[in-house]
Amino acid sequence: MKRTFLIAALAAIALSIPASGATINVTTPAAGADWCIGTGYTITWTKSGAMADTVKIRLRRAGSPEAEDAVWNLTDSTPNDGNFGTAAVPASVPAGDYFIRIRTTSDPDVIGNSGIFHVSACAPASASITVTQPNGAEWARGSTYTIRWRKSGTMADTVKIRLRRWGSPEAEDAIVNITDSTPNDGSSNPWTIPDTVPPGDYFIRVRTTAAPDVIGNSVKFKITGVQTFIPMLESLAFNDLALTSFGVALWGDDLVAHVKNQGTALIDRDVNFSVVFPEMVRDGARQFSHHLYIPAGQERNIPVMTLPENNIPLSSGAQVRVTIDGPLSQIPETDESNNTREARVAKLDIVCTVIPSTLLLSKLYLQGGDDFRVRFNVNVRHNMFGTLRNVHVHWTLSGPDGAIMDYNHIIEEVPPRWDTVWHVDEKFGKQGRANAHFPKLREGVTYRVSYGITDPGNDFYDVNPGNDSGSFTFRFPD
Repeated sequence: MKRTFLIAALAAIALSIPASGATINVTTPAAGADWCIGTGYTITWTKSGAMADTVKIRLRRAGSPEAEDAVWNLTDSTPNDGNFGTAAVPASVPAGDYFIRIRTTSDPDVIGNSGIFHVSACAPASASITVTQPNGAEWARGSTYTIRWRKSGTMADTVKIRLRRWGSPEAEDAIVNITDSTPNDGSSNPWTIPDTVPPGDYFIRVRTTAAPDVIGNSVKFKITGVQTFIPMLESLAFNDLALTSFGVALWGDDLVAHVKNQGTALIDRDVNFSVVFPEMVRDGARQFSHHLYIPAGQERNIPVMTLPENNIPLSSGAQVRVTIDGPLSQIPETDESNNTREARVAKLDIVCTVIPSTLLLSKLYLQGGDDFRVRFNVNVRHNMFGTLRNVHVHWTLSGPDGAIMDYNHIIEEVPPRWDTVWHVDEKFGKQGRANAHFPKLREGVTYRVSYGITDPGNDFYDVNPGNDSGSFTFRFPD
């Protein structure tokens, strides 16, 4: 009986020992590879010998001690079949050198490590052009407009611009070659829509003039202005063309007048506008003529002029008076007292800042050790008359070893005033604590928070981009 028991015990011990030569060889990522934060990758490996059917996978910092936690737990259990597709590398992973560890989930304990590779925040993979104006609004034949776009990536310094019919095949010629070459700076020269353009649905195409071939198309917009002849007898009905308001367009630097046809007949003719800057010593008046097509009872936004003009102090706000010159435009008016408006306008200036008094550093006592909390408020204001939407704000925490955290936040609405729009309250683990589940800090070390406004989504124009970002530092005492 003793002999039988001894044989059974030895067999059990043998099962707990890795089979001779059992190995895991991580083939991807290869040594020296580059991973981009926000991108997913495939991990591959080969195995030999008898081992468990499942493995766990970890991303570990190069040179880290065995007692240190993994930076990213990719999976706690996946089939040991040599292939695993990762989720996107999270933004919480700091840029640096790492390796992948694959380890069996049960005995025998078999471990395979990849070569050292690099993780970083990579640049965009391709160049692009995004046309922001026209933005879907109606454009009137005979009126003047500015085409606008944004670009990213490396591309030619000049572009060509075409007006194309919506739904037209690629082989069809453009309706109008607006320009064959203009600087790729995001804004065209003012363009007047020819009277020969038939009313209908169109889009604007902006395309680089040299390789790489980068194309940006606008959304669909409508060109109006059907020629309508008003019988002379209809002039007896009398129109009342009212200027209800004006301001600077959110998408750029056009002074836009909001007018309403309060009469009973269609307005389809040239109308004269006067723009006066009373604060200017000389040359403070401008006259413009625009073709209006406004059915009775309807309203239109009319881009009257492009700002700034010479010597107009718009960066600090300028007093402007806009007038519809009723008598010159030959529109029978019932009330010319509503044809003039006066206000102060300025191109959009958006400011992002942190209120210093809201900064709070405190210690927490979680999981048996000191952790840290950082709190502060991010404020945004702007000088437009309306409300901005979808403003993108980001903040980054960095230390002596580089970035620790990088977050983006979208503010859905920002009214035109100072407003606390984002309350940041983040927790950080103490450096060296193995059970801290947060990014780790160290006492006695200075850290920096950088904040600012990124690609905003809405096409505002900032006259002072130097004030839409900032930074501050803090230090936990020893």
